[in-house]
Amino acid sequence: KNRKCILSSRPLKPEARANSTSQPFRSISLEGTMALHRVTLPLEALSTFSPHPAPAITAANLWKKHPRAFHSSRISLLNNLSWQKRLVVLQEGFMSWNVVLDGRRVHRGEVDFALTDCEVIEIPGSETMLLLRPKQGEFWSDTDDHRQGGTRREFTFDCANSTLSRADWLAQFRQHIAYGQARAQVAQSSGSISSSSR
Repeated sequence: KNRKCILSSRPLKPEARANSTSQPFRSISLEGTMALHRVTLPLEALSTFSPHPAPAITAANLWKKHPRAFHSSRISLLNNLSWQKRLVVLQEGFMSWNVVLDGRRVHRGEVDFALTDCEVIEIPGSETMLLLRPKQGEFWSDTDDHRQGGTRREFTFDCANSTLSRADWLAQFRQHIAYGQARAQVAQSSGSISSSSR
């Protein structure tokens, strides 16, 4: 089943970029391109999602701050080892980050917004940086696919040179966070939260 998505032209191969339009977003199918995880719900529970369809898939490059970064300032030649270029994908209330090597997407980590109530905010003093963190009193789930489970570690991103603006990223993050929390509420009401491969 094809899904509408928002996709930056930056991660595409050169031949694909040559065929892209001048529009910042376009619709494609990402079926079968990634192995992610979802909260499994019975069909009757999933039917409650019909008034609130999943947000469009967003996939574009972001600079992701290394968790052991020694420098907190913007990207520069002096601290480039503290920042890593990642293809960040927002899909059905999940965030994953990936490395693209020779046109192949290599999975690096994933957050399920159904498992942690979190927020994304602008970083004061910057026009391009944003911060994703659990809300007060919340922690990242131990079942998420990253090494920060059980902590309140902040994910710091910089959209400098991204084809999506910071306002675009903030809006898309908030939509997927809200959708993930909606999945959690449906799962809790049905008493059937579990993880499975897509």
